[in-house]
Amino acid sequence: MPEKGRIGELFHVRFTVTITVGVIAFLIGAGLVLLYAYFPKQRALLQFVAAASAAAGGVTAAYYVGASVRDAARTQDATRKEQGDAQKALLEERVHAEQIRRVFDLSARWGDPALSPARNTMSRLLEEFKKSALGAEDRVRAIETAIEEEAKEDTETEGPGVRRSITMTLDFLESVALSVNTGSADEELTKRLSRGVILNYARMFGPWIMDRRDRTAQPRLYVELLTLADRWSDR
Repeated sequence: MPEKGRIGELFHVRFTVTITVGVIAFLIGAGLVLLYAYFPKQRALLQFVAAASAAAGGVTAAYYVGASVRDAARTQDATRKEQGDAQKALLEERVHAEQIRRVFDLSARWGDPALSPARNTMSRLLEEFKKSALGAEDRVRAIETAIEEEAKEDTETEGPGVRRSITMTLDFLESVALSVNTGSADEELTKRLSRGVILNYARMFGPWIMDRRDRTAQPRLYVELLTLADRWSDR
């Protein structure tokens, strides 16, 4: 059996009564009117109380208006922050997607048949360097000798030739390094795909690049390539 006085739970129903400031103010006002009507000798005091209550009501109203404004401002700030975070996350996703696309674009260019003759010539030079175990200075002389001998030949050779092959290959690798160093291409994915190529060419042709910088007064020749190779060699 339900306890006495808990009528609200007799049928498992709960009643909630909310008394607002407006209701309280109405009750106080009604009480003052009745007192004013039934106690004429106290009307001066009641008038003072009414004025004081009105002033207090004004202050209370101002407080709640201010609180409402503050709550609205906090809500707007929270909404702006959420929208800003969402836009930032979306922008980061788009940037990363573009970085990934750039990596695969560069990878496709490296495999382009148009670059194949230059890659073949460079691969042959790399194999000769490895077999003969040439030092840095000897590699520079070997490259320059190959370029000079090719220039002396009267017959045209198939493909771009040694000088052009070196320029085409290193120019392409410089563009890869520049894309990574500037954040245009995703570094981790590029590293997974091209670390060996970057380090191999930078190590084998690095001395020749430094020699060409001095000869041509181009101190930043292939600087992106060598910078990236130096960074990746430590990882």
